[in-house]
Amino acid sequence: RQLKKDTLPRREHIFLLFSTIVFVSMDWSQTPALGLLGGAAHVLGLVGIFHKKALPLARPPGAKFEQKPDEQTIKLPIRPPILTFWSWGASFAAREVATVASLPAAPISAALGVSPLVAYTGGVALWVASTSLFMRSCIEMNSHKTPVPHGLGVAQKIIDDGLFGILRHPIYIGFMGATLGVGLIFDSLYSLVGLAIISSYLIAHVMPVEEAWMVRKFGGKYTDYCKRVKRFYFF
Repeated sequence: RQLKKDTLPRREHIFLLFSTIVFVSMDWSQTPALGLLGGAAHVLGLVGIFHKKALPLARPPGAKFEQKPDEQTIKLPIRPPILTFWSWGASFAAREVATVASLPAAPISAALGVSPLVAYTGGVALWVASTSLFMRSCIEMNSHKTPVPHGLGVAQKIIDDGLFGILRHPIYIGFMGATLGVGLIFDSLYSLVGLAIISSYLIAHVMPVEEAWMVRKFGGKYTDYCKRVKRFYFF
């Protein structure tokens, strides 16, 4: 019905057509993400779903946040969601490059001692759970009227309840969990390169930069919060 009304942008028409072709031509004796077309369809589909359903929660309509004239928000070289999407693409590309280069097969399912379908199902479940974690975190930040992406303004307060009372960075945990899920979906140890990319960026750069900025703004209150709430719950 939407196609008849011509309400979808041209790029979504192309995506729907490509996905349909892949779906009907797929070898269903294997998991849907195996093969060049199946893997490409999964990258496009996962990015599309996240972009359309999850990311809008990070930018609620009409959101305005107070900012002092001399107060600047955090500047990052790459926005975490963008690098997350590229990491998913890198996971797929690494598997395909390894295949073309005739490198030894390294399925995650074999390393875990499970069937490829179990690994695929677990990857999908982990991706859904991690995306839900991101969405719930955005909802909690919006309810506290503090910006999710740095581009919308400076942090207004320290959120220390809900998910933020358990994890210091639930949004970034969601990004890393979703990327691990993608690696399981592609069922290749080579695909874990995507997890290495996004995790190293978030853990080594983004989290320390954010925490240092929060300490400068909120002082001892944020330091006390960091003592109570760990980055990854258990360390």
